[in-house]
Amino acid sequence: MQETVDVEVLDIDETTTAEEVLTALFASLECDIPARATPHMRKAYGGTQIATLALQPVIANKVLESGKVRIGWVVCRVRRKIDPKRCFRSSQDLLSQTVREERIDVAILSEPYVEKHEGQWHQSTDGKAAMWSCGQPPCQLTQRLFRNGFVRAKCGNTYVYSVPLAEFGAIIEDIAQDARSRSPVLIAGDLNAWATEWGSKSTTPRGAILLDTLASLQVCLLNTGTKSTYSKAGRESIIDLTFASPLLARCSKWCVSDLYIHSDHLAVLTTVSLTSDRSAGILQHASYKTDSLDRDCHLRMVDGLCVRGDANGSAEAIADTITEACNVSMTTVRRGGNHHRPVVWWNADIAKARRECHAARRRCQRARSSPMYDLYASQFKRKRKELKEAIKASKARHFQELCDAADLEPFGAAYKLVMKKLCRQPMPTCPRQLGQIVHALFPRQPHVEYPVSLHLRNNTIVLTDIDESGALVNRSLREETISKWQRKWDQSNNGRWTYRLIPQLKPWHSLDPYCELCGEGVLEDAEHAVFHCPLFAREWEIAVGDNARLTPDNIVATMLSSVSGWSAISNMASIIMKELRRRERSRREAI
Repeated sequence: MQETVDVEVLDIDETTTAEEVLTALFASLECDIPARATPHMRKAYGGTQIATLALQPVIANKVLESGKVRIGWVVCRVRRKIDPKRCFRSSQDLLSQTVREERIDVAILSEPYVEKHEGQWHQSTDGKAAMWSCGQPPCQLTQRLFRNGFVRAKCGNTYVYSVPLAEFGAIIEDIAQDARSRSPVLIAGDLNAWATEWGSKSTTPRGAILLDTLASLQVCLLNTGTKSTYSKAGRESIIDLTFASPLLARCSKWCVSDLYIHSDHLAVLTTVSLTSDRSAGILQHASYKTDSLDRDCHLRMVDGLCVRGDANGSAEAIADTITEACNVSMTTVRRGGNHHRPVVWWNADIAKARRECHAARRRCQRARSSPMYDLYASQFKRKRKELKEAIKASKARHFQELCDAADLEPFGAAYKLVMKKLCRQPMPTCPRQLGQIVHALFPRQPHVEYPVSLHLRNNTIVLTDIDESGALVNRSLREETISKWQRKWDQSNNGRWTYRLIPQLKPWHSLDPYCELCGEGVLEDAEHAVFHCPLFAREWEIAVGDNARLTPDNIVATMLSSVSGWSAISNMASIIMKELRRRERSRREAI
C-alpha cells in the first residue's frame, strides 16, 4: 500500500463529470493521470459538486500549490481534505459500562469500532450495522441474516433489525421485503431521515421514502417527544428512529438517555417484551431477609388485624396488611442478585470524570450564542480528554494486574476471563440450527467394504487382504484359534458342569457370519438382509412396489405414511426374520 493524500475540488458545476475534472486538474500539471486517481463526486450546496481524490504526496503537493483550477467556465477551489479525529474506542468502552448500568439485553449499533467479545455479536457484511446481545446471561439470537447494510436476528419471539444510514433506499426495500413475512418486528438505527411525523422541521425525500416503505409493514413509530437524538456543533436533529409492530408498541417505552457516551448520537433506550406473553401474567413475589426482622415493629403493624366483610375482601385486606408489615419490618432481597456488574476496569474516578464531562458538555451546548462559549468549549475538551486518559490508564493498569495474577494463580481471574471470551456463545436452542450442526459434524457415510480383515495369530494381529474371489477369512487361522481355545477349555478347572454339556467348541464357532447367497466378504447383518440381499427382493416389491427402492433414509417415512405402509414394512420384517431363523436351523443341523 502507498501513502495517499485526500484532495478536494470545490465549486464544480453540477453538469461536470469526473473525467472532465481529471482532465482539467492534470492538464495544468503537465503530467500523466495516475491509474487509480478516480474522483468521488458528491453534491454540495447551490447546485455545485465536490470531487475527492486520493493522490500520492508528490502529486498532491503540486495540485495544492496553486489552490485553484479552471474546470470549464468555473474556477474551482482546491484544498486538502482533513478528517476530524474521532475516538470510537472510548465510545465503545463507555458503551460496555452503559449496558450494565441500564441493564440492557440487546444493543443496536451503527458503525461500530470493534467487535465485542462478551455475549453474542453479529454485524452486517459491510460492518456498518451491528447487534450485540449483552444481557446477563446473553439472549439467544436465532434466525440470523447478514446483508450489506443491515443485520436481522430473532430474540425471543421478536425479529430485530439493526439499520445504518448508508445506501438508504436499497437497504430499506430489502428490510421491508424481509420483514413482510415476519411478526412482530423491531426496526431501529441511525436512519438519518427528517420528517414532521417524528418532530423534524420538514420532511426530506429520505424521510418520505422511509414513510412510504414502512407503511406497508404496518409498524408504529416509537419515538416520542421532541428531544433530539443527535447533537454536534450546535446542530440538533432527530435521526435515530425506532419502529415496532403494534403488538410490541402497546407495552413499549422509548426515551433518550442523558448518559454521556462520548458520541454525537445520544443513547436511545427502548423497553419492549421480547419473550412470550405467557410470562407476563406470572406474579413476582418479594423475598425478605429473615435475620433482619424487627419483631416489635412487625407486631405493631399487624396489631388489630381481624376478619371483616366477605371472604374475598377479608383475604385481600389480610394479605395487604401482612405485606406492608413485612416491607416495614424486614429488608427485601433483590431477586436474582446483581447480574449486571460494572466492567472490570470501571472505578469511582472514571465515574466522576464521566459526570464532569457530561456537565461540561451541557454547559457548552447551552452557551452556544453567549460570550462564554469559548471558555465552556475549552473546558469540555479538557474534561473529555481527562475521561479518555482515565479510561486508558485504568484499562492498562487492570491488564497488568491480570498478567501479574496469572503468574501467581494460573487458573484464577485471568484464566476465567480468557475462557469466558473463548466460550462466549451460548448453546443454540433452535431445532433447525441444531439439525444443521449435527449433520455437519456427523455426516452420513456410504456403506464401505474394507479391503482387509484383522486376525489374531500367536498374540499378533495379522492383516489378510481380500483376494479376487472375495475371500475375507483365513480359515486356517480361525481353526488354529479354535483349537487353542479348545485346549484351554479341556485343561481348565472352572465351568466343569458346562463342560459336560458343551465339550466341543468347534460346532459353536464354525458358523459362517457371511451371507450364504452373496458369498464371503459380505456380512449378513440387519442392514444387508433388509436393504441389499437379493434373497428378499420379492418382499421389497410387495412392501414398496416395483418402482420404489427401500433405503435406510425412507423406511421410517414409508411406515408413517399410512396404515398400509406400516403393515407392509412390518410383514416384510417378519418374513425376513423367519427365513433367517429357518436357514440358521438348517445350518446347525448340517453340522
